[in-house]
Amino acid sequence: MESLQEKTHAFNLHIIPWPRHGVLTSLGFFLSIQILGLLLRWQFIQGIPGFNFKFFLHAHSHVALLGWVHALLMLALMRAFVPHWQAQEKSWKRLFWGAQLCVLGMLLSFPFQGYAAVSIGFSTLFLFVSYAQAARLIRQTRTERSLARWMLVASLWLMVLSSLGPWSLGPIMALKLNQSPIYFLAIYFYLHFQYNGWFVFALAALFLKYLELRGQDTSNQLPRLAFFTLFLSVIPAYGLSALWAHPPAWVWGLSGLSALLQCFSLVLLWRWGLRSQDLWKSLDFWPRYLLTLTWFCFNLKLLLQALTALPYFADLVYHQRALVIFYLHLVLLGCVSAGLLAWLLQEKGLQTHPSVSTGILLYLAGFGSSEILILLQGMGGWLLPPLPLLPVLIFAFSLLIPVGWGLIFLGQFLKPAGDRP
Repeated sequence: MESLQEKTHAFNLHIIPWPRHGVLTSLGFFLSIQILGLLLRWQFIQGIPGFNFKFFLHAHSHVALLGWVHALLMLALMRAFVPHWQAQEKSWKRLFWGAQLCVLGMLLSFPFQGYAAVSIGFSTLFLFVSYAQAARLIRQTRTERSLARWMLVASLWLMVLSSLGPWSLGPIMALKLNQSPIYFLAIYFYLHFQYNGWFVFALAALFLKYLELRGQDTSNQLPRLAFFTLFLSVIPAYGLSALWAHPPAWVWGLSGLSALLQCFSLVLLWRWGLRSQDLWKSLDFWPRYLLTLTWFCFNLKLLLQALTALPYFADLVYHQRALVIFYLHLVLLGCVSAGLLAWLLQEKGLQTHPSVSTGILLYLAGFGSSEILILLQGMGGWLLPPLPLLPVLIFAFSLLIPVGWGLIFLGQFLKPAGDRP
């Protein structure tokens, strides 16, 4: 039985203030990695003297995953699942800002030294802080019995599992195997359980919590079976990221099975979603359309993963780096970032201002156009002849993304407007 405190927390979630400085810091890190992304894109057009592409790529990826997605997910999960008085504990704040300081250390060290003593130190410290955050969330929600809480716990354990990838890099590099398949398999292990595990399941936990607090029944068999099937598919689906290494036949079999499980869970989610259209329509304007984008990108993500179970496409992705970038941006910029932005707007974590609506439009335009161009780049030499102007066009349209998010960030310092876009 829920305590009176938990019930009060449920009914008053919409009036619990967001940690403003935490949200702004996460947005600031997101803007910084977009600028780094533009620098990386410019390298394909005209090289910058002294610019180490690999070092800046490390900074770009680490800050994107940890300073933006991880940080904002932790804020949102803490606010949604932990009673208000617990969310204000000093220990929670220390953990959050400790993690963000680690991210700042990575942002300032990776571009200049890559994987070296300082950056590895900050990365290692971040892992320990993330373990503490996960343990506290699990412990402080242990009395709750709901599908949302089950998804929360699953997401946190998948986050912990993903950390085996970074932990293995030290021994791999010490053995001088940093150019071997095992090095890349360790990186893909981390990315898989972050992108397809921690991020997806945490967003699902937030969405389910939103439904539960508004009286939607999530205890029936359909949503439980859908998410349980999706969870069952996560671990064997890692094989889809390893098929380029030509593993044994049983890995191909497990990977194919995981693709089928994902498709089955998607069918169940569609059936359940069609029954919740009234609640969907009750969302505010931008959250409704941003979650539509999240849902579209999630569907496309599962389709692309299923295609890589086929040997032809597994080999194609390995040889066409642009297709990998297309997929990673699809999940991070499309599925996850749009979902986080929708949650922030719906739960009043961001001030509304005309600049915010303009920023969202620019972000969507930049994301959609750059993804199409990156996909065309991946098709160059495969279905299409090489297109030499594509790097310039990708850079030009990618400019819209940081400009858009910059306007969203700026809107947090201007006088709030109404909720209409």
